[in-house]
Amino acid sequence: MTPSHVETGDIVQIEFIEKDQKGNIIDTSMKDAAQKAGIFDSNKIYAPLSFKVGAGQVFTGLEEGVLGMMLGQTKTIGIPPQKAYGVRNPSLISIVPIEVFTENGITPKEGMTIKLTEGTVRVMGVRGNEVQLDANHPMAGQTLVFEVSLVGITKAR
Repeated sequence: MTPSHVETGDIVQIEFIEKDQKGNIIDTSMKDAAQKAGIFDSNKIYAPLSFKVGAGQVFTGLEEGVLGMMLGQTKTIGIPPQKAYGVRNPSLISIVPIEVFTENGITPKEGMTIKLTEGTVRVMGVRGNEVQLDANHPMAGQTLVFEVSLVGITKAR
């Protein structure tokens, strides 16, 4: 018996290319696509992404997008910010005195990322004695586009 369409609870394997709203490839499960896009990482294992649909292991929008797909099917899935990295939250932008950094031997520069115990922040700007930080995910507020091919499906029992 061949598997039918993807339903909640199924375990799926997908090959994917993830693009930002400008069409730039930001992630992929395929080595050749990563090399072609100039994002190849020799430390990454390029293989189909496997997840249980409905278990919250990937973006909600990606889970919803694979529902109903058939084995071997390819599909483009647009995922709005609310179902991906979230909308930008203005309360996650803050101004911090530059001394907080200089006392720890850090010279903040616009664009740099800093890992804190609470998470990662990005320096948005340095003005005089103040540093503007953004704790939003860099992809927050962006619509993502996934090109997905369903290469495996294990039906829920």
